[in-house]
Amino acid sequence: MDSLSKCCFPPIVGPEARILVLGTLPGEESLRLQQYYGHSRNHFWPIIAEVCGEKLPSEYSDRIAMVMRSRIALWDVLKSAVRDGTALDSAIANECANDFASFFREYPKIRTIAFNGNNALKFFRRHVQKTQDLPADLVFLETLPSTSPAYARQLSEKTARWQNAFSA
Repeated sequence: MDSLSKCCFPPIVGPEARILVLGTLPGEESLRLQQYYGHSRNHFWPIIAEVCGEKLPSEYSDRIAMVMRSRIALWDVLKSAVRDGTALDSAIANECANDFASFFREYPKIRTIAFNGNNALKFFRRHVQKTQDLPADLVFLETLPSTSPAYARQLSEKTARWQNAFSA
């Protein structure tokens, strides 16, 4: 794989997970750190701590434990893609989706998907929904505001939208 080719992380998921949060593909800093939403300015972890009703853990392993306790799974729509040095989803090309049909067979309690931004939904519709055999009873939450620092919205605005979606 060349230096422009990027791959996603394995899913973070437990047997009791009920909601799957889908991003598009890890950004450069996340890939460097080998952590979901690893960029220090990404709003994901502060938002998800609020959604879970917990104080934001400082350690990544404690953050993972928090989402697992809350029966939330994390993954990305794209298994791999070519993207230049920017972390912008608009720079993605030659994308290949993850195998969601197998994922949902392995984790049958997950029936709700929350999309972290419009691009996650766009790639899911393009590469997954039309081509993979998905459970008929999947529920899609509204597309939530991207937690990326490139999506310039107030943290409070993003958090309110995420909390509303998860409490519905």
